[in-house]
Amino acid sequence: MYPILLTGSVDTRGMKGAEFSAEEREKMYIDTLNYYISDLSKRKDYFILVFAENSGWDECRLRKKLDKVNNVRFEYEALSPELFDQTKGKSYNEMLILDLVTERNKSIRDAGGFFKLTGRFPILNLYKLMKEVDKKSGGNSSLSRLQRPQCL
Repeated sequence: MYPILLTGSVDTRGMKGAEFSAEEREKMYIDTLNYYISDLSKRKDYFILVFAENSGWDECRLRKKLDKVNNVRFEYEALSPELFDQTKGKSYNEMLILDLVTERNKSIRDAGGFFKLTGRFPILNLYKLMKEVDKKSGGNSSLSRLQRPQCL
């Protein structure tokens, strides 16, 4: 399966229209990531969750609250807030996140693609959707060509 890419801005730094505090948003991201980790840990496949964050939020603070399992690897892509222009809006900055993370993240580059999800709200049928994408792509979205790390 392709790596799963979640994008996020824990601290919206005063962006117009943001309705939740950074602490509330952090909890939403953590809950969503832990939902995926828990759900995917029940599967026989190996998964990579990539969280691309662009507000400068403390990676260690977030990592400490995530479950750890053997068949799900979590990767954090910290993107400098200075690269993003709040005045250009969420869509512009989302596309910039995608451009940057596809350049920087080795797992996504090696896989040749990713499965993009929103970061704050869990998709309850994620595994079913991923299996369908894998099936329709003729197995080309498989991580089988990637080397599973020997130590997790």
